[in-house]
Amino acid sequence: MLQQIGIWVRNMALLFYIMEQTGNNPTAVALLTALEYLPIFVFSMIGGTLADRWNPKKTVIIGDSLSAVSIVVILGLVSAGWWQAAFAATVVSAVVSQFSQPSSSVLFKRHVPEELIGAAIGITQSQMAIFMIGGPILGTLIYSRLGIEASLGVLIAVFALAALIQLALPPSPRDTSPAPSPLLRDMREGIRYVAGKPNLRLTAVMFLLVGCATGITQPLDVFVTMERLGLAKEAVQWFEALAGVGLLAGGIIAAVFSGVVDRHRSRIIPLALMALSIGTVIEVVSLWPVLTGSVRFC
Repeated sequence: MLQQIGIWVRNMALLFYIMEQTGNNPTAVALLTALEYLPIFVFSMIGGTLADRWNPKKTVIIGDSLSAVSIVVILGLVSAGWWQAAFAATVVSAVVSQFSQPSSSVLFKRHVPEELIGAAIGITQSQMAIFMIGGPILGTLIYSRLGIEASLGVLIAVFALAALIQLALPPSPRDTSPAPSPLLRDMREGIRYVAGKPNLRLTAVMFLLVGCATGITQPLDVFVTMERLGLAKEAVQWFEALAGVGLLAGGIIAAVFSGVVDRHRSRIIPLALMALSIGTVIEVVSLWPVLTGSVRFC
């Protein structure tokens, strides 16, 4: 919960701050998104490979502690007039998450009974959906009322408190038996395994294309709000919240009709991707907030 608060306060505060500092420069907004996702591309495989080699409890605690310390430094630079340092907040948070998230999954695997893992992951996913609704509103409220320095202060407090809470986790010593193989060899074997399975290979390509599409369109959300709909940039929070409501509703529907979803998965995925494509086109050409909001919800 604390990490979700931190993510959304960071996302909304940095978006608005960079836009104000650069005069709504779309290149600066796109750079902010690139700096958020590039570490995921570079470090995700490394973090996943190292998750079982390191002590997962220490990894998540150190990760949140480093995030808090780094934001302290960034806050000092921003206060001194170095507004460009705000970009570093996104980079640090994204890099740290690529090591702490896999370790969190290891903690689930070690300490949650196998028959309850599905329910535990479901609760976590529901939390993420709920914060997709309230997170943009909270982040916008803090920034618009208190400014960038207070927003960064909230980030420091949130990450520091998360690190303290994680001290109460059960001990999770590093697994040293059997001795781990070399890191690069593990990564190569993982790539070969995916490449050797047609279904996994196709899925990887699909996620690559969806990721590219998301990376292209996401930085433009705020400009659609401003230039197509004629609204203030802060109004983007309501469209983000509608997307969160839609995600939560879709998750509930999928859970209720899980049997139908499993039987028709091969049809549902292509239809969902087509719906996303059509919805994106409608959102871009729409001049009516109600229509745009309806598309974001769906």
